[in-house]
Amino acid sequence: MNAVSLDLSDAEVATALLELQRRAYEVEAALIGSRDIPPLTE
Repeated sequence: MNAVSLDLSDAEVATALLELQRRAYEVEAALIGSRDIPPLTE
């Protein structure tokens, strides 16, 4: 697996990354049984 740089000044890239982060935190919230984690409430 290789690391790549993302251009976060590109709105499409930033939006896709934010959606990926939210999906990951949804999985984490389900695993711990709580949606009260800051990334999902802020």
